[in-house]
Amino acid sequence: MKVHEDFFLYKSGIYKHTDVANSRSKIHQMSGFHSVKIVGWGVTTESEKQQKFWIVANSWGRKWGENGYFRILRGENHCGIEDLIIAAWCSVTPSDENKIL
Repeated sequence: MKVHEDFFLYKSGIYKHTDVANSRSKIHQMSGFHSVKIVGWGVTTESEKQQKFWIVANSWGRKWGENGYFRILRGENHCGIEDLIIAAWCSVTPSDENKIL
């Protein structure tokens, strides 16, 4: 996903990029890209206008965001979160010998 300056300040709620430095160009407001893991989805219930969101695991530790997770708008490709998705499916056979799947 694209990471902007305001992402570093995220604490809780549904993240939506805002221009924190209006006088700076867009290229300076974007800090780069970051790999994250989408682990679920949901819809808000606390307001009249429901918002769809992804539940996403970050790699910056449990003290960041919502215990190491954040929520971001779903269905709007916000920050390119829906641009590049990589998934894996595997077929495993349990092995009694090594006690692993």
